[in-house]
Amino acid sequence: MKYGLTLPGRGLQATPDDLAIIAKHAEELGYYMVLFGDHLVVPRHTISTYPYTADGAFPGSGSGEAMEQLTVLAFLAGQTHTIRLVTSVIIVPHRPPLVAAKALATLDVLSKGRLIVGIWVGWMREEFEALGLQPFAERGAVTDEYLRAFKELWTSAHPTFAGQYYRFANSDTSIVLVMWRIPCDHTTRSTSARLLLSCFCSFLPQPEPSAA
Repeated sequence: MKYGLTLPGRGLQATPDDLAIIAKHAEELGYYMVLFGDHLVVPRHTISTYPYTADGAFPGSGSGEAMEQLTVLAFLAGQTHTIRLVTSVIIVPHRPPLVAAKALATLDVLSKGRLIVGIWVGWMREEFEALGLQPFAERGAVTDEYLRAFKELWTSAHPTFAGQYYRFANSDTSIVLVMWRIPCDHTTRSTSARLLLSCFCSFLPQPEPSAA
């Protein structure tokens, strides 16, 4: 069994010094991974039910604080050497596929293969509306399509994609992942879990990256 811990994205300990101290100490203690959540905005008023508390209230709704996930993990990649860096989870519809795929691949390269990508479709309707995203009710289908776009970007020499929600061509981005380690929650009601396995299963497993 391997252990990890979730880092604070808000509050008194969500500072560069404290995040670095926590991540480094976790690495020294032999933790396998540190995890960080994903909210780009936190609307002041929400009626969406948070699925992970008994009363359905989102713990971060009072302050609105939310550090950007990939930026924080990139910062921690430069502060640590062996501990894995986990998106827990990245909300796939939040970012255009080209942007997300490039950022994730860059983070994987800079961390020498320590990135683990956990995915989800999202739960906060108000956040989708604030970001001007595709319709919230279609987030499962959007996630499925974006994952196919990720695969195209990460595996094709000259990627092209034409979907219902996103398309690209003439976009050689030289995206090369160091490691293929993309888990998902098999309990999801979306087809995304099955799709993710069908997209990436052939690339697993890979050897552990060597310590820096």
